[in-house]
Amino acid sequence: MGDEAVSTWRKVLGPTDSSVAQKDAANSLRAQFGTDGTKNAGHGSDSLASAAR
Repeated sequence: MGDEAVSTWRKVLGPTDSSVAQKDAANSLRAQFGTDGTKNAGHGSDSLASAAR
């Protein structure tokens, strides 16, 4: 994945709010396993620098 790892992972996760994910990205992890905006089934860094911390 290289430089696209962060953006690819965020696509797999889907929108932060699981109810939005269920509507807009039904196959995402958050749509399938999240319950709300807090218990959303996963975390994705917003940049490579954040991921490296």
